[in-house]
Amino acid sequence: MKARHVSLVVLLPLVASLACGSDNSTTPSNVQGNFTVAVTNGTDTCGFATWTDGQSSSNIPVAVTQNGNSATATVTGLQGTFLNTVLGSNVFSGAVAGAELTLELHGTRSFTQGACAYTIVATLKANAEGDVLRGTIDYAPDTNSSADCASLATCAAHQDFNGTRPPTTN
Repeated sequence: MKARHVSLVVLLPLVASLACGSDNSTTPSNVQGNFTVAVTNGTDTCGFATWTDGQSSSNIPVAVTQNGNSATATVTGLQGTFLNTVLGSNVFSGAVAGAELTLELHGTRSFTQGACAYTIVATLKANAEGDVLRGTIDYAPDTNSSADCASLATCAAHQDFNGTRPPTTN
């Protein structure tokens, strides 16, 4: 699928910057802070043009804000600019349950493949342990269901990430 102009290699590291915790309780942990994240590309079944399995990026700045069980993660720096340019946003939003964080970035930039029109949705799932975040980011197309979208129906690109924030005080 070479018609894609999305440089997910750069996008994914940004998304990977957002993370959460491993506590199984429903009371949200404190996941707020300024994190420095590293991501590694896994498999890409979509055929994104710039994706290289095993490629990694580091020193990605991500600011996580939290209000109770809601959280946002804003990717800043060059990666944030890239996300905003390619996907239309650099902000993930979602929920915190215990030490688990689930955030999504619904892209607003449209791509086409024949009569297929689509945007990219990035889903971040992470666990927080103290000042460390570990998790995954999956990128998948959200299509207009045209017959030309068949090759995108079940594809996804996957990244693993981890990051740290400065130590928090109690």
